[in-house]
Amino acid sequence: MVSEHIDDNTSYTEGTIGNLSMLSNTTMVMGSRDSIQSTREGFTFTDKAVAIPMPRYSMLLLEGVARNEVYHCVPYVTLPRISHTYRKMRDSVAARHTLEASRVGAE
Repeated sequence: MVSEHIDDNTSYTEGTIGNLSMLSNTTMVMGSRDSIQSTREGFTFTDKAVAIPMPRYSMLLLEGVARNEVYHCVPYVTLPRISHTYRKMRDSVAARHTLEASRVGAE
């Protein structure tokens, strides 16, 4: 399960995000904050949410409004799933992650 979120420009640069879905079919749901609600039991959706099938070996590209303003999630994962997400990290964030990784390796 991937909770509802938007991919803003705080940590990542402007541009396209690619999500490669491997191993099994899944669905990404997109909509407004009010149309996607996570609960302890799972998710609830209004009729304004849109379900996008992601067949195995497919790539979904998000950019512009779909990336920065529309909430999206992968609510139900019942089979083993591998997902590769491609996006460009801001230099300042990448440096911070590199520093944190080097600290973990030194312990």
